[in-house]
Amino acid sequence: MKALSADSFLARLLGRLTALILRRPRWFFWPQAGLFVLCVVYALPKPYGHLDFDMNQDDLVGPNQKYHENFLRLQKEFPPHSRLSGKNSLRRHRQSRRARDPSTTLSLASRPPTPLRMTNIKSSM
Repeated sequence: MKALSADSFLARLLGRLTALILRRPRWFFWPQAGLFVLCVVYALPKPYGHLDFDMNQDDLVGPNQKYHENFLRLQKEFPPHSRLSGKNSLRRHRQSRRARDPSTTLSLASRPPTPLRMTNIKSSM
């Protein structure tokens, strides 16, 4: 990137802008404050502002969109992950309860270590 020389057009423009901001700071502060207030009022819920907050996923896409049909076919083919996470958490709860039980700690310690098998990996999403 080239260095900014003192006699270039951009340097003179920035110098004038700086001098104007230092001489009249209200000209630059109040328009920004007004835009901020306007944006906050616009973002308020419906009775006051113009934005709506809708959590319904069906409103995100139209009924005849190709990508939505592909997504529905994908959901039919693969079950949602939320159903799988309940089984995983129940299994983890049983294992942790077994590990805390004093009667099983001796039997677990006397067993030879089992090899690590990566067969029950499920996504937590």
